[in-house]
Amino acid sequence: MSQKLLRHKTVFKRATSHIRVQSSPLCYAFCYCHQVCSLDSVRQVKQEVMIQHVCSHHPFIAPLTHFWQTRKLLIIMTEYIGYGELHQLWRSLGRLPEQLLSLYVAEIALALDFLHNAGIIYRDLKMENILLDVDGHIKLIDFGLSRWLTYGGHTSTICGTLQFMAPEVLKGEEYGHPADWWSLGIIAYSLYLGHYPVSGYDDHVT
Repeated sequence: MSQKLLRHKTVFKRATSHIRVQSSPLCYAFCYCHQVCSLDSVRQVKQEVMIQHVCSHHPFIAPLTHFWQTRKLLIIMTEYIGYGELHQLWRSLGRLPEQLLSLYVAEIALALDFLHNAGIIYRDLKMENILLDVDGHIKLIDFGLSRWLTYGGHTSTICGTLQFMAPEVLKGEEYGHPADWWSLGIIAYSLYLGHYPVSGYDDHVT
C-alpha cells in the first residue's frame, strides 16, 4: 500500500491492543496488537486474522484489507465502518420496526451460515459486534473468539458474552455451531421486544 495515511483518532483501547482511524482519503481502522502478551494470545490473534481474511469477501462481514507483522506488533487494517453499532440503534429506538428487524436478522443469518459452512464457529454474537454501513446493511466484526471447527464438530471452551450465551456453553458442556444460532435468537427477541430475555447480565466471559 503506497498511499499516505492521515491519523484521525484512537477509538478503542485495551490491554494488548488499540484501534485507530486513519484516512487516505478513504477511512480505515487499524488494530495494533502488542506481541508482548502470552504466546497463546498471539496465536489467537493470528487465528482471528486468518479467519477474517478468509471471510472478507462476504457482503455482511467487515473486510480485512491488509495485515502486517513486526517484531513487536501485529497490525490489522480493515475498512472503517463508522455508522454505529446495532446496539446503539436499538438503544435509541427501543423496539425496531418489523421490516428493519427482518432485514437485520436475515443478514446476520446469512453471515453465520457462511461462517459455519466455512468451518468456523463465531462464539461471540452480540449487537455490539454488528456494525451498520452507509447503506444500512450489517457488517459482522471482531473474530477474537472465533475458531476453526468442522461443521458438526464440538468444542467446550466457555467464552462469549453472558447475555447471549447458549445454555450448553454456560454449563461447560460440549457445544457446536448451533450455539451461534441461539445468540441470534437472543438478538432477534431483544430487537423485537425492546429488552433482553433475562436482565442483569452485561458481564463478559473470556
